[in-house]
Amino acid sequence: ATSDKMAKGVDAELLRKMKSWFIVSIRDSPKALLFENSLLQVGVQKQFSNFQGQIVLFYGNKAGHSFDNFEVWYSNTPGLEINQLEEIKCENIGSKTQCKQRLSVKCTSPFIQPPTFKISFNCNGQKYMYDLRLPVVATSFAQPLTLKASDFSDKWNKMNDREEQTILQVASGAILKKEFPTLTQGLRFALVDCENSDKMENDVILAAAAIRVGANEEAKRPE
Repeated sequence: ATSDKMAKGVDAELLRKMKSWFIVSIRDSPKALLFENSLLQVGVQKQFSNFQGQIVLFYGNKAGHSFDNFEVWYSNTPGLEINQLEEIKCENIGSKTQCKQRLSVKCTSPFIQPPTFKISFNCNGQKYMYDLRLPVVATSFAQPLTLKASDFSDKWNKMNDREEQTILQVASGAILKKEFPTLTQGLRFALVDCENSDKMENDVILAAAAIRVGANEEAKRPE
């Protein structure tokens, strides 16, 4: 057996590409690329409804040799349940072929970090191990919340010490307007008073969404 310490992973250039692929997979499309190098391609197809989601992962062997001992592990993310709808049936993936895996996810509480998963396999005597992020974030379970500006301000003021704030510097409101599709389609927010968005005062954009959560199955189990 090949030691994990001898396994080849991801270099800096590929890591930068993976970050871009992850953002695209969250923001722009239900079908996206998560990973690709000279050996392996990983694609994802996802669909969300309320607090649940269905995910299909595709693993493609681009190499001239088979993948042996192909395994996938998923991390535990508080606030998110991940269930394999079918066990991965591709311990060995032949050259130029692919296999897929179906998952279900359920949001039980808002979470910060997306779940990660690890892929491991042997190819032509060399072990490879890659760490990836599953494109599931808290706003994957968001529903646009239509509010008037006054209602938005009331709800914001009632947050009190529960407020979490991050400041991103941008040059102008014109740049902010370019991100409208990211807010509305990618992050599933509704713009507040969007009919007046071309007349933004002080370059401020307001948007709102409600994150749906379901019951935690572990908490429901009897002792």
